[in-house]
Amino acid sequence: MVETQTVTPPVRDPLAGFDLDALLTNGARVRPQRIALSDGQLDAPSALTFADLDALVSRTAAAWVAVGAQASECVLIIAGARTAPLVALLGALRAGLDVALLPGACEIATLVHAANSVNAIALCAERDAVGRGFTGLMNAGAQIETVRVLAGLGDFTQAADADGIAPLELIAQQCATAPRAAVPQGAALNAAAVRKGAIVTFDDDGAACFHSQRTLAAAALDFITRAGVLARSPILSTLAPARFAGLIAGPIAALVSGAPLVLHGPFNGAILVALVDSLGPSHLIAPGALLGPLSESGLLDGPRLVSVTLMGRCASPHDMADHPRPLLARPTRGPALIDLLAIGEQAAIAQVRQRDGAPAPIGATTHALSIDGANITAVSFERNARSNGAANIVLSGAAVSGAENHVSG
Repeated sequence: MVETQTVTPPVRDPLAGFDLDALLTNGARVRPQRIALSDGQLDAPSALTFADLDALVSRTAAAWVAVGAQASECVLIIAGARTAPLVALLGALRAGLDVALLPGACEIATLVHAANSVNAIALCAERDAVGRGFTGLMNAGAQIETVRVLAGLGDFTQAADADGIAPLELIAQQCATAPRAAVPQGAALNAAAVRKGAIVTFDDDGAACFHSQRTLAAAALDFITRAGVLARSPILSTLAPARFAGLIAGPIAALVSGAPLVLHGPFNGAILVALVDSLGPSHLIAPGALLGPLSESGLLDGPRLVSVTLMGRCASPHDMADHPRPLLARPTRGPALIDLLAIGEQAAIAQVRQRDGAPAPIGATTHALSIDGANITAVSFERNARSNGAANIVLSGAAVSGAENHVSG
């Protein structure tokens, strides 16, 4: 008698297809003519449909290869709340690169430290992102042994200080728009297509924090589920997509939900109000410190906004309960208010406020997600009493980056 062995099929990962490149590709397939990205009104000439964005990202991936970046290497992008750095990020991921991110207006010393900590081979920024124009970028690059490419974003026609800076967007315009297999140096791109590069952000102390795209997508899915973000309403973000919270509540939330993303930066109150009026009902993402000014502007009255997400930061899970959250001077009858608490660079926890605008407890219950019939834990909060009476909180779940290392002290 011949014994037969039962082969157990591999456990299906419901988040397996949630890397940023797959999300963008799928968006271009199912909603090609819907606006995907803008840093102004949705009908602005520079606004990109999903099909346009997908094609531009392919050309940008080819541009990264053309300037000498190779799969698995790391590029550092200085990202303000603008479309150009985001396209550079998506193109780098499509080229199989790891991407480190810093907010705009950073100091040269900060840039040098960050690039050295990740062995960056390229620095990429808009002209004024570092200070002193592209001269600041060159000064930083000269101090980093691993850097061999300086890439600039934006219009170079008036950039007298651009000698030695590779015009990434211009190079991308000259690259083929053919399918990835036919892009110049396509073999490198094809080999990289199966690699899902890491995204690196930096905490308040300048330490590099590595994130898988799967974790960031899970965090974005958790955010849009709790915030009620749907594809029909634009996301208007004032946060630079350079740290965990800004990434998951802005570009990744838009890719996961299919909603148009409008980036607003640098911040200008009058322009923001006009932008809200032009977009129709939308989801605004802003620092919590702006709650008072937003209320005074009248944006929280009436139906112009579906929701307002107020981002705050604390260093560790232990600080969640005591973290101060801004209060309204008067109850709002307008949009839902949502607190988004960034806990270091490991997680960003969303919690809808009560209808009178009063904050609700953060971390009171586990955040669960259902994806294609599979139930997964996005964030769980394990509380253990310590000998000194303080709570020891451990975050875990699919939406927590490096969860095994995150024990509050």
